[in-house]
Amino acid sequence: IFWNPEIYLYHPLNLLKIWEGGMSFHGGFVGIVTACWFYCRKKKLSFLKMADAMSVPTIFALALGRLANFVNGELVGRVWNGQWCVVFPEYGPDCRHPNMIYSFFQRMIVFSWLFFMTFWKEFKPGFIFWNFVFWEGFGRIIVDFYREDILYFGFSLGQWFSAVMVVVAVIMFTKNHKEDWKKIWTYELGVATVISFFSILSFYGFLPSLLSHIDPRAGATIGNNIPFGIYLLMLIFIAVSF
Repeated sequence: IFWNPEIYLYHPLNLLKIWEGGMSFHGGFVGIVTACWFYCRKKKLSFLKMADAMSVPTIFALALGRLANFVNGELVGRVWNGQWCVVFPEYGPDCRHPNMIYSFFQRMIVFSWLFFMTFWKEFKPGFIFWNFVFWEGFGRIIVDFYREDILYFGFSLGQWFSAVMVVVAVIMFTKNHKEDWKKIWTYELGVATVISFFSILSFYGFLPSLLSHIDPRAGATIGNNIPFGIYLLMLIFIAVSF
């Protein structure tokens, strides 16, 4: 609906034609969470425990989905003539970022983190789920800078929806899971994470200028958009950490 509103506003019955298209991640996520909440309420089960248990296999399945996107030539990246660029024939002869592969690795990192936490320590119900929401939203914002998409105030729609995920997760962390973060957040880990995070920021700050020498179009597009989103998320990340 958000990506093609004119189709459904003028022809609302198209909403019933589920065979004519796929489902975006954010719409599917909201639908699954809502259905799961109603099911748990009906069966008198803990929604947060259910959400924690589903988070690990869900992010793994989403990672595999990005490999399928790559094989099918869907959700292509921005034009770029770098060393590992890929040509998707249906989108012309230009070489592009394989952003689906970037997204695959991003989601596998989140999967590894959630899997590790599941067997590491005991946390309050919901903590693993909100980690899923936060890190998937955070990673999606970064990776989608390499995706070919229409931008609104520097972000694509997918990035804005992901930003909502990050904000909601931060609120839930602050409200319900401060003690859980204390279990895993030592001083040494905090210092190492902040140093690593600023190192990543430095790389992303250098990357646009590097790309501008390879492909002026890629450098101009990415260079105008990465700093805004990255530094905004940096402030959110530091706020959650401390």
